[in-house]
Amino acid sequence: MVNTLRIGGMTEPKIRELLADHGVKVSAGQINRILLMTADMLRDEHLAAHRAGMENSPVVGIDGTHSTCDGDPRVCHIVGNEVFTTLTTTEHKDRVTVYGVLAGAPVGHRVGEHALAHPDLGVAAREVLRRVHADELVLAWADETLTEQATKLRTEGLDAAEMDSFLRSAMPGAGSETLRHMREATASEWLRSVLRSLPLVMLTDGGTNYHGVLEGLQLCWVHMLRPFSLVTEGADSTRVLMDGWKLYNRIQTFREAPEPIEATAIAADFDGVFDPARCGDADLRRQALTTLLHKDELLTVLRYPFVPPENKQTISASDSKPPGINAKYSRATREPPRGDAGAAPRSRPPRRRRAWWPPRAAAIGSNATLSNTSSPSTFNTNSTDRSPP
Repeated sequence: MVNTLRIGGMTEPKIRELLADHGVKVSAGQINRILLMTADMLRDEHLAAHRAGMENSPVVGIDGTHSTCDGDPRVCHIVGNEVFTTLTTTEHKDRVTVYGVLAGAPVGHRVGEHALAHPDLGVAAREVLRRVHADELVLAWADETLTEQATKLRTEGLDAAEMDSFLRSAMPGAGSETLRHMREATASEWLRSVLRSLPLVMLTDGGTNYHGVLEGLQLCWVHMLRPFSLVTEGADSTRVLMDGWKLYNRIQTFREAPEPIEATAIAADFDGVFDPARCGDADLRRQALTTLLHKDELLTVLRYPFVPPENKQTISASDSKPPGINAKYSRATREPPRGDAGAAPRSRPPRRRRAWWPPRAAAIGSNATLSNTSSPSTFNTNSTDRSPP
């Protein structure tokens, strides 16, 4: 019963109150233990569902929010799309951690062709990984432990602690950036060995920890337009915000019936809407310039119309979080304000704009699915499985 109520959206304190009203006395800690025990029993099913969704989806959304778990700072990652959603709690939010979240397991490391092609690897780092991949001595004075670690890195993979030990021995004088790039390259290779195919596009906010993880990246338009609703109110900021939502609606219409001419027109109008030269306020001009710099990632949807322009699944899933997690999510992201969504935005001292959403943007907070969304004919398959699932 406790699990059924929690799945239905009832909080743990309310579950306790309901049971007390019916004469059942149970502590808050016991309710939490019941939920966690159930979660432990579903670990294997959770992993199977997560990997099935990852391996059979052309696009996946991901978002991470800082939370607390038993009083300790943690990050709650929401991964999914319209057919699956999983939540994972980790200690960090860096790119290496993201690889583990996508795999549904603690991150590992391997060496292969994909790792060797990593664009950020330096000369020395690439040479070390090349020697491991070619089954050569990493160092002329390599001891037995280092040789065994190199062999395991090439064949089975190393966990995070083993990878740290390998790097300390193989790259004793390397800087933190070099070691980070080696961890990212080998974690990327490991992910492709764990999952037989990967989504083509990742849908997320502007966090740099998500860049370069999958082949394509679509930035969420809701995250992109939000800062424009918070800058100092004025004629220019109102124009950018209104025109930005109009462009968003055009993209949604384009997805229903993609036409190359309309894609070209949207890309051209994007430059006009977010032109810094048309913005008198310094903060607005700076935000417009930042948006222009991410134009390609914001308009990935024009190349892949099956990709939604907003991270709807992870935003709506923020109402559900694992037991023991005190996640803090922005209310303004999930639902429009009461009243007329098309009304002029209200102001307050020091005249900062209140967040507001037009009618079509309000659907982001609902469970409605996108209609007439085409799927790609091929998937981004890995070398371990060259045919689409």
